[in-house]
Order: sequence, then structure tokens, then C-alpha cells
Amino acid sequence: MRPNIIFVLLDGSRVDRLKISAEFNELIKDGTLLDNVTSAMPYTFGAINVILTGQYGKENGVDGYYKVAGLKNNILFLPEVLQQNGYFTSRGLLNDKILSPRGFDIRKEFNEYEEDLNTKHPELIKETCKKAQGKPFFTFLQFTRIHTV
Repeated sequence: MRPNIIFVLLDGSRVDRLKISAEFNELIKDGTLLDNVTSAMPYTFGAINVILTGQYGKENGVDGYYKVAGLKNNILFLPEVLQQNGYFTSRGLLNDKILSPRGFDIRKEFNEYEEDLNTKHPELIKETCKKAQGKPFFTFLQFTRIHTV
């Protein structure tokens, strides 16, 4: 049986934010903190696309702040690869322009200032489970509260 995958991006989880975020401190208490990491790109748009393609912006086409539409068609994109291998896919982002829509069955956009992501993200996971109809699923969730604390 193939596993379900829930990828939670803690956007902006910089070292200067660690001590001021109760949620982050709660998470690292029971998890693993990797404290010597470097982002492949200095901004969310590029970094997420590096993660989901395995290639730097120069290769994947997302090499500028507003160049998400530049994702090259010949580049493997994790949601598409998973979809081609029988996964149902979904995402919950704060800005729908951050990622290409390629490979996502469900695409949701949330306003973190008006909506509670602690409610919206679980709702998306439940919707994904229901619509996946027994297929394994991949859900990508962007959480930015630590970025905006």
C-alpha cells in the first residue's frame, strides 16, 4: 500500500522567528529541528518550485520573483509525477500564483488574515480523502503564520 503524503511548508521559518512562535516551539518539541539549512532561493515562489522539481530556478524556469508561469513544460513536477502514479493531489496556498496548477486535482487559496488555517487545512485534508476515493493522496499545505508573527 502506498502512503498518503502531507507536505506542510512552514514558510518563513527563519531562525529569528523560532523563539517568538509558540506553535513552532510546540512542533519542534516533539519533532526534529534541522538548524543548519539554507534555502535554494531567497523567496517563497522560487524555493517551493525548487523543492517540487528538484532543480534550481535556472533549470526549472522559475528564476524570478513573479515567474511561476515560467515553469518549463519539460520539467518533472512532483504533483504531476504522483498523479501519474495513481495519487490524488491537492494544495492549500496563501497565493494561488505561488505554484503552477499542473498536477493538482484540488487547488485552494486561503487568506491567513481572515481564515483560520488550523481549521482550513484539516478541512482540505478531509475533502481530499473523500474525493481520493481510496487512492493514495498528496496534499501540499503552505503555513505562514511564523513568517508574519
